[in-house]
Amino acid sequence: MTKDQIKKKLNLDNIGSFHEGRAIVNKNGKEGHVDKNGKVTTPMIYNYVSPFQEGRAWVSINNFEFYINRQGWPVEHEYFYKLIKSIF
Repeated sequence: MTKDQIKKKLNLDNIGSFHEGRAIVNKNGKEGHVDKNGKVTTPMIYNYVSPFQEGRAWVSINNFEFYINRQGWPVEHEYFYKLIKSIF
């Protein structure tokens, strides 16, 4: 899919460039990632997400900052894993 098709499909405010097969997306002031098929891989719940580098991205939510993997899960701290899991 093209970036414009993804933006329209997900009703996004913005979509960035792809890095490691993921693009930063923004909707209603929250950020996440999508793959090149338009599938949301990081939920749009974060205040900030970075582009992926070496299989991980830096994210910020509710004054917490940590790395996530390409599936959108925290990679370093069990506490953050539980925090994000509790949101869903």
